[in-house]
Amino acid sequence: MNVEQDITWKKTSEAYIEQNSWIGLKKTSYELPNGELVEDYYLVEKPDIVVVIVINENNKAYLIKEWERGIEKIGYKFPAGSINKQEDPAEAAKREVLEEIGLKGEIIFIGNSSVEPGLMTNTAYHFFLKTQSPQIRNIDRDKSELFIGEWVSFDEINQMIDNNIIQNPFVIVAIRKLEAYLKLLSKDI
Repeated sequence: MNVEQDITWKKTSEAYIEQNSWIGLKKTSYELPNGELVEDYYLVEKPDIVVVIVINENNKAYLIKEWERGIEKIGYKFPAGSINKQEDPAEAAKREVLEEIGLKGEIIFIGNSSVEPGLMTNTAYHFFLKTQSPQIRNIDRDKSELFIGEWVSFDEINQMIDNNIIQNPFVIVAIRKLEAYLKLLSKDI
């Protein structure tokens, strides 16, 4: 792809409409490379997140089923959560897996992504954890972390993606990042 032309937008103003620990909504204005102005462009700020594919000794992944408030229906995801300020993504991944399902292990970075970079400012950092002791422990989760989890084969996860049962882009991207990582290593998990 030939990208010699400057297509960079220059921010001319920004103001928060809403800002709290969960979300920020900014009204921004930009000057385009041709000098035209784009006003009243809105950006959503959310904290960066981690997504962790936890894999057991049978090469099954821990998949979470929970009520997704934004779309008001059941959805599927991997253990995930926000990165705290000043926290390293790998440390956040370890913390989230321990908090959500009570497991520890070596965390391996497999890539990052942005779901909607034209609108949202956050980055998702994708990891996997291979565990030899997949005994999920009962732990004290936040009241909003009410979910059912189970070990699922990668074939089943890919079928769920192909059949639009799994629609969460973080799951889909994490699976693709893991596949690319393993192909790069030329080995199976």
